[in-house]
Amino acid sequence: MPDYHNAKLEQFLGLNKEAAEVAEQRTKSGETGDEYVRITVLLATVLLITAIGQRFHFKAVRVVFMILACLLLCLPLLRLLMLRRIQIVTRQLPGSEVSGIAIA
Repeated sequence: MPDYHNAKLEQFLGLNKEAAEVAEQRTKSGETGDEYVRITVLLATVLLITAIGQRFHFKAVRVVFMILACLLLCLPLLRLLMLRRIQIVTRQLPGSEVSGIAIA
């Protein structure tokens, strides 16, 4: 029966494709979140180096630690500027309401 048309199969294929797209968006969002965590760790490292540098009594050592902290601060700031932004998106899927995160 070549003229047989299964509507449920087409609906399944459409929903399957949409689910794959949502899964891909969520994976990208997770990677972006991981990058934000890495940036936070680098900023905490800068604070730690600054605090360690303040413990020394020799001015030259303190200056070296401050220079190191300033140079290390440039890395997370550049990564933050180049990072994609996260936007919260609400979509209605058939049968349920799903809020997700999309990357702009």
